[in-house]
Order: sequence, then C-alpha cells, then structure tokens
Amino acid sequence: MSLHSIFQWFDALPISVAIRESLYLFPAIEVLHLFGLVMLLGTVTVVDLRLLGLGMRRQTASRVAQGLAPWTRIGIGIMVATGSLLFASEALKCYQNPAFWIKMGFLAAALVFHYTAYRKGTSSK
Repeated sequence: MSLHSIFQWFDALPISVAIRESLYLFPAIEVLHLFGLVMLLGTVTVVDLRLLGLGMRRQTASRVAQGLAPWTRIGIGIMVATGSLLFASEALKCYQNPAFWIKMGFLAAALVFHYTAYRKGTSSK
C-alpha cells in the first residue's frame, strides 16, 4: 500500500466527506485547533519567560512547568485531535502540498524537543 493510497483512504472516510461538505464543521474544527495552539503556546511562553528570569521569580522553573504541564498536554491533545480531522478532510490536498510536509517535519521536531531537552531543562534537580 503506497502513501498516496493511504491519503486517498483518509480523504474518502465518511467523517472526512462530512467535514469537507459541511458549511460549518471545518471552520468550527479549525477554531478549536487554534484554541489548542493558543493553550500550548501560552503555557510554553510562560515557562520560557520563567526560564529567562522575566516572570514568576518566586517559583522555580520546574514548579511553573509542572503546574502548567496538564494545560500544555490538553493543548497538544486538542491540536492533535482537531488537526487529524482537518487533515482527513483535506488529505489529498495535503499530500500534494510541500508546506504540509515541512509543517509535519517541524511538528515532529518540536514534539521530540519538548519531550526531551525542554523537559530536562524544566525538571527539578
């Protein structure tokens, strides 16, 4: 089975067709996707500012990161769930779009960085 046929399969799923043909589903899912992005970036920004010593100085960086970790994971979860739905509704467009492949590469690198180096830098010692 080729990668193209996998993308065709996603594109033909009933949920994909429903999202693609609906006037409101795609925009609603996209709004949720952006909400997840804001949650993720907001929590990461707060931790980064603490690491730079620009805020929340009374708490350690590890404590700030631990307190925000559930919200960070929720943001990632929302983005993955809604991103999967958005992808499925436009799978064949994504397959042919070089920007999609670059985005997925950056996403993979960001997740690896977040769950390795970033976590090590924000963990308590």
